[in-house]
Formats: sequence, C-alpha cells, structure tokens
Amino acid sequence: MPYNCTYRRGDLNTMPPDPNTLNLAALMMMLLPFMFFCAFGVLVLAATAFWIWMLVDCATNEPSQGNDKIIWILVIIFTHWLGALIYLLARRPERIRLYGR
Repeated sequence: MPYNCTYRRGDLNTMPPDPNTLNLAALMMMLLPFMFFCAFGVLVLAATAFWIWMLVDCATNEPSQGNDKIIWILVIIFTHWLGALIYLLARRPERIRLYGR
C-alpha cells in the first residue's frame, strides 16, 4: 500500500514526524498540571505552617489581660492565613513594643 506523502523517498529533511516520539511541547503540556499541583501544595504547606506559628505565638506570648488573647486566637482560627497575617502585621509589633515578648 503506497504511503501518500509530499516528500520524496530518501529526503530526510522533509520526513514527517514520527508519531512514536514525544516532543518537548507535548512533554511540557503533560507536566504542566503536575508542576502547578506541586507549586500549589508548597504554597498550602507554607500558609499552614505560618498559620500554626502565629496561633502558637498568640497563645503563648499574648498577655491574658482582658479578652485580647481569646479574640486574637479566634480571629486567627476562623480566618486562617489572612488572620495570621493581620496578627503578624497589626498586633505582634504592638505586643512586642508594650510587653517585650
């Protein structure tokens, strides 16, 4: 059965691509979801570690005067990494300035 192609037999420069080989674009398209999954996983682990660090910091170093400690713990728990970031930027420097810890 003849192979209907536009190239001449023996002309290696115009040979059609071998369907059994995997080119770089196809490889990247297959690896792209895996790379995004890994990057997202690292980001989630970092956010969770940061959240736990701020929660422990608040629970151990925040003074027990009034309701500040319990309020900040609830804010950190219910707003996850965003509450931890707010605590880090808003309350922690003030606590260190006032109480030294």
